[in-house]
Amino acid sequence: MIKSNVLFKLSCFFFCACFWFQPVLYATETTLLSLEQCIEIALDNNIALDSAKRRTQVSEERIRQAQRRLWPTMSVTVTDNTALGDSGAFSQYDPTTGQRFVPGEGFQTSADLRWSMFDFGTRRSAIELEKHSLSLVNLSAIQMRRDIVLQVIFLYLNVLERQAELDVRLEQRTRALESLNLARGRLELGRGIDYEVLLEDAWLAQAEADLQATEFALNQAKRDLLLAMRYSINTDIEILPVLPSSFHSYSADTVMKTARQNRLEFIRYETEIMSYQSQLKTLENNRKPEIDFITSYSQQGLNFDTFRNGDISWSAGVSIWFSPFNNSTLRGTTRRNWINSSEFMQQTSISYSLNDGSSSLSSELDIRISIRRLQQELKSLQDVIGSEVYEAYEFYQSSLSILNAREKNLAAMEENKRIQQKRYELGLNHYKDVVDARAELIGARIALTRATYSMEQSRTNLEYVLGLLDFQEQLL
Repeated sequence: MIKSNVLFKLSCFFFCACFWFQPVLYATETTLLSLEQCIEIALDNNIALDSAKRRTQVSEERIRQAQRRLWPTMSVTVTDNTALGDSGAFSQYDPTTGQRFVPGEGFQTSADLRWSMFDFGTRRSAIELEKHSLSLVNLSAIQMRRDIVLQVIFLYLNVLERQAELDVRLEQRTRALESLNLARGRLELGRGIDYEVLLEDAWLAQAEADLQATEFALNQAKRDLLLAMRYSINTDIEILPVLPSSFHSYSADTVMKTARQNRLEFIRYETEIMSYQSQLKTLENNRKPEIDFITSYSQQGLNFDTFRNGDISWSAGVSIWFSPFNNSTLRGTTRRNWINSSEFMQQTSISYSLNDGSSSLSSELDIRISIRRLQQELKSLQDVIGSEVYEAYEFYQSSLSILNAREKNLAAMEENKRIQQKRYELGLNHYKDVVDARAELIGARIALTRATYSMEQSRTNLEYVLGLLDFQEQLL
């Protein structure tokens, strides 16, 4: 009976423990991520990149607005003032007819149409200017996107490197524990000495310390990756290894040519120059004649019935706007008016404004200075980017050499460990030589791991400075 009560209490305790700790178990679920998924998450969660995408939508709408200016502008007005006759206080006396009337009384409608037939390409220049602005916004978004991709790849490789080091450290601790147990066994059998146990114990302590430091570095690398992805740092993640892929082998002669074709800086400078040229062309065109065709229609009556039989007025003509000199404007309009298509009247007006504040000399001078500055910077950009490209290329070549050296050093350390172990068995050296050889082998494995991922990072950086790093491409 007592035994059954104890079992019942233990089962209840186990059930309650499972119930209360269930959220903790769910919170520690591991999320498996690939490089592509990490890049997608980082791109989707980046606020600055999202703002750049929205700015492209604004630029596209401005282009559509500029294109709509090429079409005629029309306005229609309908006015119902038939109730004004009840307000005698506003009536006036007509000395010709001897009748009183209210100004504006009646039902009126009018329509006006204006179409700019010729403007020396002012509106076309405005459209080109907006297109250049859109190109600059797109280039900024693409560059921002490449920077995010580069950052995520570097952090992803850093996590992979720490994971590879952790595997080595785990094996190091396992081997150290096995060696310590063997040394203790030999000591108990009288075939070993205390010094061997002391060395193995120190080696195990070092393995434990190295393992703890590597685990800390791995956790920090994961947090850095999660921060770059705008993800919660409390997420437990596990990342997949990156499969090796084909990499185009560049020579020193072709790297600069490749960068010249793909670096966004060259395109951005050229686009900015064309943008300023469009602004300058727009200012120059604003001083040239602009010819608009204008037409209008109006009809009115005292009420809706008389409105239908009332007089219809038409007018059509052209308007010329011209700024021959700075601070001056010449305007001219000629128009013919018809009433019921029978009577007409010709109207012409010319006005000339002096010192109207329309000078654009300072703006034109600023634009010309900016164009000249950008052209000079574009010439020097070749050397600036060339220095970056050759530095990244030489660093990649150096990384390949270091990787090759680390591979050969690992093979040598493996052979050295085998030789030192054999010499110790033959009594030709000390046990410390065996322990040192084991430590050198671990160091060689760690060095090879770091050299491998350093080479991957240098290769990614070379792709970046060549302008080829994009999420759609196979990066590694």
